[in-house]
Formats: sequence, C-alpha cells, structure tokens
Amino acid sequence: MTYNRKAYLYLLPSLTLATVFFIMPALSSAFLSFFSPGGYISLFKNRYFLLAVRNTLTFTFLFIPINTLFPLVLASLTRKDDRMSLFFRNIYIIPLSFSLALIAVVFRKMFSNSGIISRTLGLDFSFLDSPSGSFASLVLLSLFLDVAVNYIILYSSFRSIDKSIIEMALIDGAEKNRLFFSIEIPLIKKAIFLVLALGIKDALLISSPIMILTSGGPFRSTESIMFFYYVEAFSNMNYSYANSISTLMLSLSISSSLFFAKRRKHD
Repeated sequence: MTYNRKAYLYLLPSLTLATVFFIMPALSSAFLSFFSPGGYISLFKNRYFLLAVRNTLTFTFLFIPINTLFPLVLASLTRKDDRMSLFFRNIYIIPLSFSLALIAVVFRKMFSNSGIISRTLGLDFSFLDSPSGSFASLVLLSLFLDVAVNYIILYSSFRSIDKSIIEMALIDGAEKNRLFFSIEIPLIKKAIFLVLALGIKDALLISSPIMILTSGGPFRSTESIMFFYYVEAFSNMNYSYANSISTLMLSLSISSSLFFAKRRKHD
C-alpha cells in the first residue's frame, strides 16, 4: 500500500463522519433554500433577524480586537524562562480545564444581583437585566473562553522565533519596542492571522454562551444570528428561515476561511 493510500485510509473514519453529519446536511439545506428564495426575502424583512445581525456585528467589532491583543500581550510578557512566567503560563491555560457550560453558569452567577461583582461594587442589581450590562458580560465570557487557546498559539509562536535573529538585532542596537514591533510581530504574523480567523469564526457563530448566560435577552439585546437560527429552527419549527440562515452563515464562514488562508499563504 502506497503512503498516500495509507494516509487516506486513516482519514476515512473522520471523512465519513464529516460527510454524513456535516457536508450532506449542509448541501441539503442549501439545496432547499435555493428552491425557496422567498425565505431569504422574508428573512431580511424580519426586524428581529436584522436586530440579530446588528448584535452579531457589534459583538464582532468589540470582541475581535480585545481577543487578539489581550493574549498577544500575555504571551509576550510570559515567554521568559523564569518561575514567575511559568506560574502565569499555568494560570492562563486554566480555562481549558473547564467546560463551556460550567464557565457560563459561573459567569451568570457572578453577574447576578447577588453575585460577587455586584457585591464588590456595592450594587443591588443584576448586570444581566440591562442590555449594556448583559452585552458586556457576554463579551467578557467569550474572551475568557478563548484566551487559553489564543495564548497557547501566540506563546508557541514567540518561542519558535530564531534566537539568532533577536541577538543580531540587539547587537545592531535595536531597542525593545522596535525589536517587538518591527521584528517579532512580523515573524509571528501567521499566528496572529490564525487567531483573528478563529476569533471571527467564534464571533459570527456564537450561540451556546448566549443560551446559558442571557438567553438572548434582555429585550433581544444579545440575540445573535445563530441564536436566532436556533430559536427559529428548534422552537418555532420555521425551516425556511433555518435553511436560509444556515446557508448564509456557511457561505460567510467559508469565505472568511478562504480569505485568511490566502493571506497566510501570501505572507
């Protein structure tokens, strides 16, 4: 058996599962949506869907910069081989030890009117009862869920930089700020693009944290596109909307992935 055939044989179980549970349903949904274009017209006339689009875009623009810069700063500050850096490295990857549901429930308790946040600030109300407070809580929860993976990606990239390049730059008199922004950041650009791509994917497809933390409220202020899809597909049984939304989001996700893949290849 040739090497290529053996490799495909190992991939066969995963390819079979992906085909049966992802590719075939996605193609079926797209096929049905294209034969009922009225679903798209009705969808874009629905004010609650347009509100979900606005919420998703707002969340994306708030989430992506922080989700990229915060772990980048953490990774740059803890790449030294000392005990303090080792201690904080272990702290930053703790979120990987817990499930999404558990973390979301803890956040819901923290931001309730009897939670530690309200009691520490001396307040007697729940942040989750106001649109701005619930939205901010959702952003913080999403950052906490993503920080560990992004930190590992960026920290590994920093550690993989050839030390001889840094040494030559220091010999030439490069200052720390210039060294960081002009040499190190360009060398880990592909990792930063990967973090951006993962962040955009998470922002556009966010639904599970919303289900547990806010249930889309208050007043639909935290309802995302995928949460709207969940409600229409599984609560209202509106399969016309469900097929249209799934096709749109799948097309958007594929386009976004291809864009970042092309940029990474170009760089």
